[in-house]
Amino acid sequence: RDRAGLVQSDLMQISDAGEAGKLPVLTGLRDGTIKYRRADPNEEWLTWEQVKTRGSGDCEDLTTAVASDLISAGISARPVAYEAKPGLWHVVVQVEGIPGVDFIDPSREGGMGEIQ
Repeated sequence: RDRAGLVQSDLMQISDAGEAGKLPVLTGLRDGTIKYRRADPNEEWLTWEQVKTRGSGDCEDLTTAVASDLISAGISARPVAYEAKPGLWHVVVQVEGIPGVDFIDPSREGGMGEIQ
């Protein structure tokens, strides 16, 4: 699935829900109401609304939802994939405009341990 297209779709969902600027997914990760779950075998990419409703997502689901949260609040953000170790890819949020913060790892915020 196209990450940029999913972010655009998520932004429409956030607007329709009246949640723009409220950061509900990031807040949910930090207060424990939204959790990291291991990658699903089908690699279905969840929307912002699905992450909120299910209360969980894997790294790309959480990252796209958090990037969308931040963008809706006027913060420059985008999902970025990197190879954490040979053959293991991980996705985080790259942000601009928050002093001292370059990246947010929604999976770790949601309870994922260190990448082994």
